[in-house]
Amino acid sequence: MMRRLQRFMHRGLFVLGCCGMPLAAASAADKMILGVQTHFAYDHTVDAARVIEWVKAARIHSTRDEMYWIQVEDERPGLRLQNGADVVWRVWSRELPHTAPLMLLGYGNPKYDAGGQPRSDRAVAAYADYVRWVVGETRSRVGLVEVWNEWNLKAGSKPGAGAQGEARDYVRLAAAASKAVKAVAPEVLVLVGGTSEDFPDWRWMREALALGLLDGADGVSVHVYNACNRANVGADEVMRRLDKLQSLLTGQAGRAVPIYMTETGWPTHTGDCQVSEQDAGLYTLRLLLEAAQRPWLRGVWLYEAIDSGTDPTDREHRFGLLRRDGSERPSGCMVREFGAIIAARPVQLVRQGSVTAAVFEEAGRSLVFAWGHERDRPLRVQMQVQTQMPVQMQERVQLRPQAGVAAAAPLPAVSTRCGVETGATVAAGAQ
Repeated sequence: MMRRLQRFMHRGLFVLGCCGMPLAAASAADKMILGVQTHFAYDHTVDAARVIEWVKAARIHSTRDEMYWIQVEDERPGLRLQNGADVVWRVWSRELPHTAPLMLLGYGNPKYDAGGQPRSDRAVAAYADYVRWVVGETRSRVGLVEVWNEWNLKAGSKPGAGAQGEARDYVRLAAAASKAVKAVAPEVLVLVGGTSEDFPDWRWMREALALGLLDGADGVSVHVYNACNRANVGADEVMRRLDKLQSLLTGQAGRAVPIYMTETGWPTHTGDCQVSEQDAGLYTLRLLLEAAQRPWLRGVWLYEAIDSGTDPTDREHRFGLLRRDGSERPSGCMVREFGAIIAARPVQLVRQGSVTAAVFEEAGRSLVFAWGHERDRPLRVQMQVQTQMPVQMQERVQLRPQAGVAAAAPLPAVSTRCGVETGATVAAGAQ
């Protein structure tokens, strides 16, 4: 008999008992894509075998990597997979045949608009030709493509040549790319946007939507970070921003629009905007728990699988779920242990006040998470869980503000699995 939850308050404690209504189980198509960023296209010193081993162990659904335009079209006639693009293709086709990769389509090519963001008719047409060719060559493996990377931040632009991050130029390029993809692989999903730091009010996205960004696209991709937003660092602020974006998209399209968060994460370097490894692990877990509740959030790609470098003071070198030597950070452990189960979306969900509890099930295994949304004070939670298996657990825990997560029944607690202090102080254990 499926576990059921009832919500009620008892002496200030949140109790999960029996007799509430379960949620409908998510179909395979409704499950959230669990992804990670890799950089096989240009990082040729990384321990690729270790990354691939971890991706398999974590049951990652999708890796995001680049097939740069310049690696497909050089000064010679014709197009070909070479250099980094060939490395990425070999990984996708030989080492990770059961994943659905996300291919990033960019950056500029020196043959057109001085290698900057394409703006001229000639450059836009050439970019579309590159997209059509590379998608046609990889369609047997690639599940999604993303048109450019952080165009709004002028990524890949050149001073005085081509576009300079304008929404109008991007919408034109995205339309040409979408048409090119669908001409050779209608089953491949086209993601447009790829914005970053588009806050506080999604200003660039609003302009692009008004210009027809969604025409021909299958979804919107965004990159959301907040490590430098010290007052709001963590998963809750990320989700508030995405909720606001979905409201904006729904108002524009008259329906829920699929959102794909193709980059997000927290750096663990030493310096400005640093986050401790323990907190990065908890934020990652909280992010996945919140994301799984939103059916319009179709996928999350964590940035990144392994550190990009070895400088402990360089923020860009310390986003990895794995350290550069291949050892696992707490965030990597969280993803490996719980990511795939959470991505299947909760079978039951209870909210009361500042506390949320969710039940996840997979192949006879069950896991209950409870977490609070208070920033200034701890919350007391009591969980009583009866599962299909002959296990009944009751935990009385105190959740620390913002990051506290409690886990129960019958998998070991988060702290046991990943060595992370969850901020959940257990007052009474299993019964």
